[in-house]
Amino acid sequence: MADRVLILGEQDGCAPTAGALADQLAQSGFAVERVADTRAAAERLLAGPCALVVRSDSVRQAAEACAALRWAAGLSIFAIVPEGSAANVTGLFDAGADCVLPPDIDRRELAARLRASFRLAVPQVAEQHAPQPVAGLEVDERRHRVTVGGRQLSLTPTEFRLLVALARRSGRIVRHEELIREVWGKDIPDGAKDLRLYVSYLRQKLDEVEDPAIALVNQRGVGYRLAEAVAS
Repeated sequence: MADRVLILGEQDGCAPTAGALADQLAQSGFAVERVADTRAAAERLLAGPCALVVRSDSVRQAAEACAALRWAAGLSIFAIVPEGSAANVTGLFDAGADCVLPPDIDRRELAARLRASFRLAVPQVAEQHAPQPVAGLEVDERRHRVTVGGRQLSLTPTEFRLLVALARRSGRIVRHEELIREVWGKDIPDGAKDLRLYVSYLRQKLDEVEDPAIALVNQRGVGYRLAEAVAS
């Protein structure tokens, strides 16, 4: 199966056009899809690992797109923007871009970079990010699907990232700061407050499962862990 590449951005000022870029990457052997906005891109990301090419005449808009989509496991983000200042480039990396490139990038070089990202990123995701077994919990990262006791949970992207982060270390305590970095991508203001909020959301959804097999346990002042629920 060909490696999947999503292309986001069709601004007329970008050269070559998104259509030309899509055709060139398809000729290089990629399965290419053009998406109109971040919502459409997020839907396509659920189908499994891929690379995302964000094309924009605005560094700010490109950074917003990177920040909105960096949650996906197995995703490499390539931002193609007009040459900007070092601060702009740094901002794109901070927002989630893995590579920042100029609009006149040679398409053979871009194809080579994409192939390298698939060689490096996808095995790493499979090896390092696989959730560990927990009684009654099944996590399908490629489809963003979670079932507990045979019942599928409806989770937001943030709730899903939090559950996966805990499932990767099931049975042991995951420190607050470690969860914040993994779920939100970096240390953030009020990170502890946001973490508590999303833990409460996740607990509510786990509690909705009849006779849940797992529990989200709080180690006060330290962190959280997933564990088998204690029968009452």
